[in-house]
Amino acid sequence: MLSSKKAKKRILIVEDELFNIELYKEMLETKYELLIAENGEQAISTMENLSDSSDEPGLVLLDVMLPDANGIELCKRFKSNKTLLHIPIIIVTTLEAPEDKIRALKAGANDYLVKPVDQSELFLKIQNHLTMGEQFERIKQQNDEINRYVEVIIHDLKNPLSVILGYMELMELSTTVNKDPH
Repeated sequence: MLSSKKAKKRILIVEDELFNIELYKEMLETKYELLIAENGEQAISTMENLSDSSDEPGLVLLDVMLPDANGIELCKRFKSNKTLLHIPIIIVTTLEAPEDKIRALKAGANDYLVKPVDQSELFLKIQNHLTMGEQFERIKQQNDEINRYVEVIIHDLKNPLSVILGYMELMELSTTVNKDPH
């Protein structure tokens, strides 16, 4: 018998503190498949080595202060990549200053949470962004479908239009020949 169980959504957690990684696991692993990157290099490697869109995470939880990278710069890098652009990024950091939040949002982050995180708020934000991602995917698929229909319509209209244009050229040619005094 086939299982109707839906596959868990993937979340990439980019966090260097073991305590926080364990906390995320406790909070999230029953509902989501977790990918862990403990530094910027691992995060980039994980994202660049995705074989196709079915492998990609539905969301990234990204710390700002990493041992080898700045999370805001990583966010910019992910958002500048056309194949990763649509993946929501939630910055999760101890930085509380409004200017840090603004920098993160300007870099392309979809949301910003200050540690320690409230579990209920984290769940809601994750669910909201995953839902928006699913809606984006549906719209993209519908757009692709519409484009295919338009291509078929254009192709199907070419033959009758060619015939009409041919008749118009013949009519134009015959009026020019009839007006010729020679």
